[in-house]
Amino acid sequence: MLSRIAQPMMSAATRIGLIYFVLASLWIWGSDWLAQALPMAWWGYVQSWKGQLFVVLTTVLLFLLVGREERRQAALLVLWQASEERWRFAIDGSDLGLWDWDVAHGTVLFSTHWKSMLGYAEADLGSALSEWESRVHPEDLPKALVDVQQLLEGKTLCYSNEHRMLCKDGQYKWILARGKVVQRDANGQPLRVIGTHTDLTELKQREATLELHAGVFMHSLEAIVICGPDKTIKSVNQALTEITGYGAQEVLGQEPSCIASGCDDLTSYSEMWRQVQKSGRWQGDIWNRRKNGEVFAEWLTVNVDRGPNAEIRHYYAIFSDITQRKQDEDRIRYLTQHDALTDLPNRTVLRDRLELALSQVQRQNEPLSVLFLDLDRFKNINDSLGPKVGDALLIEVGKRLRQAVREQDTVSRQGGDEFTLLLPQINADAAAHVAELAP
Repeated sequence: MLSRIAQPMMSAATRIGLIYFVLASLWIWGSDWLAQALPMAWWGYVQSWKGQLFVVLTTVLLFLLVGREERRQAALLVLWQASEERWRFAIDGSDLGLWDWDVAHGTVLFSTHWKSMLGYAEADLGSALSEWESRVHPEDLPKALVDVQQLLEGKTLCYSNEHRMLCKDGQYKWILARGKVVQRDANGQPLRVIGTHTDLTELKQREATLELHAGVFMHSLEAIVICGPDKTIKSVNQALTEITGYGAQEVLGQEPSCIASGCDDLTSYSEMWRQVQKSGRWQGDIWNRRKNGEVFAEWLTVNVDRGPNAEIRHYYAIFSDITQRKQDEDRIRYLTQHDALTDLPNRTVLRDRLELALSQVQRQNEPLSVLFLDLDRFKNINDSLGPKVGDALLIEVGKRLRQAVREQDTVSRQGGDEFTLLLPQINADAAAHVAELAP
């Protein structure tokens, strides 16, 4: 704004000078011509009054011209001051702190909000440039000074730098500083720089939170899949690739069913989505297929993210590979239901199957036979030949008993050398025949 005012002042001086030169030239030429047209007796009077009249006329002219320019410059100054006031008022009313640097004198005007942003009162800080420089974090200061120097040298039009500044309480706060040279001298040297400070504390906190969430997302051991409202995959983490073998680019834009195993029926999937739509959440185990074709079990949790108007924005699916866990559970369950030596069903399984068979006998009036077997003189064999031979004998007996019965029959070891055969739909005669075939 100052440069805009200075430019009309230079133009006004040039204009007044030109007008004066033209009028003075016309006066000199015109007065000489007029004097020659008059009688010689009047020349003396004309010459004596010509100079005095010229001085009077030019003085009046200069007075009028200069007065007119002064009024014009005063009006421009008022406009500039009003504009400056409005600008400062707008800055003070915003979240920006204002700084106005007089480069030639090395002083800086810091606005009230600039100071309060760092926890200082109006009278706590002076107007020296060191008030800013001494508070910039030592790690950030070199880069900030380089950016300022490039602005002053005209290498950049605008100055922008993020740095930490020391607050009154001893804590550092992230600041975004912006500035611009608004006035230079005739040699291009900067005279005035104006800029702002923006408090980046909340922004940096949000960025840190986002980085934390992104780190959890990408480094989670559980696969995470984010789908849009159309149920197409928008984002996945690294764990999905590690579990399924599919890269992110292979599944983005696809529906999650692209890795379905086909082992679960459509009714199960329909029920899952119905529950998701109803309660916004579903949890359970399903079977999926890896890229190499291997089927695996997963524990899946699906959540719905809804907007302020209850519209669905995202589906979040989190799953982990539980194949090994299910195998371990199956193995433990098998061991609790079978004899460790002969691998035959134990008392627990026999009891459950006997109860089921008895209920079926009552409903359908079918025959049922139960045979109890033991090995004669097994103790003598075990004592004379040793436990290993005794165990081998028990294992062989179990194998032969299984070979002597049907698939739906049950051969159970009760302990020691005792075995029980559960024969559904077998009457006494058929059971006697089985007993004859048994070893």
